[in-house]
Amino acid sequence: MRSSPAGFPASTRSVAEAVHFNSKEVSIQEVRVQAAVAPLANFKAPYFTGDGDRPDALNRQVTVHYADAEHFNHGNALVACLLMTSVLRALQEFEEEEGDA
Repeated sequence: MRSSPAGFPASTRSVAEAVHFNSKEVSIQEVRVQAAVAPLANFKAPYFTGDGDRPDALNRQVTVHYADAEHFNHGNALVACLLMTSVLRALQEFEEEEGDA
């Protein structure tokens, strides 16, 4: 496998470029908030009954509008709890940091 100039395999170079950031311009708090809310993209993905098969992963549309027992499984329940906890904790830390400033 070829390596890119940055030392990453060529197949992952675009990923490495997409996630590269300057640590002097971005605070650790901002990174933590972004990491906490990143899973919300999948959770908030649009789904309507005409779109075909329901997503297996936790999805707001399915949970709220098209609920069924298959979607409410142990895995999705765990993801929901972890997502809620990480988002609330990240927002708490963000607010505490803002209050100290």
